[in-house]
Amino acid sequence: MILGEMLVTGATAKSPWFRRLGDAATFFGEVLVRTTAMSGGGESATAQVTVTVETKSLDAPDGGEAELASATSAGLGVFKIEAASFKELVRFTYAVSYVPELDPPPEEPGFIQFRMLPPAWESNCVDAFSDLSGHLEDIRQEAT
Repeated sequence: MILGEMLVTGATAKSPWFRRLGDAATFFGEVLVRTTAMSGGGESATAQVTVTVETKSLDAPDGGEAELASATSAGLGVFKIEAASFKELVRFTYAVSYVPELDPPPEEPGFIQFRMLPPAWESNCVDAFSDLSGHLEDIRQEAT
């Protein structure tokens, strides 16, 4: 996972692949610094990052990944991405842009500094116990 990164507007980057630790997860990103640009017409735009969660199986080649979820930062601070149905490997794709797009674009590229925080993983054990408790209740009712 990238712990802190600075990317310029127009850039796209990918994190390294890492193993999933559950069936679902909530990921958090934090925007620390971002720039604002002005167009020749006096319009302003701010840099934002869109983070996409991708997954693939261990034996899948690069290019065989599936997008699960994405979120775009709305400003400084923390933003959240919830995803489920992971295969064995997970990674992030980061895309930085100005919003709104300026016409003509600014002469100098902007940047955003952000980091991904540790995810909160969920296991399917909760579902298994829920199913089990329902079956136990059925068995109790049949026994009485």
